[in-house]
Amino acid sequence: MRRPYAQRAHVGEVYASGSGIQNDVMGFMLATAAMLKLEQSIAFDRDPNLKRKTDVTNLLADPTKIKQFGREPKKDY
Repeated sequence: MRRPYAQRAHVGEVYASGSGIQNDVMGFMLATAAMLKLEQSIAFDRDPNLKRKTDVTNLLADPTKIKQFGREPKKDY
């Protein structure tokens, strides 16, 4: 029996799980709302006054290292 990913990983290393496809945060929020079957009328407001320099606008996970454990993304967004 194979050991779980966490037991095969190296201490201090970061293993990202993702598709390797870049998405924006709004797209992620809308995809999540759809998966949760939230109302289609759901709206997300953007207030430029609340934006910070450190806010992330795009999401991109590099799954290269976790693929060595046989982990592949289940969905492409």
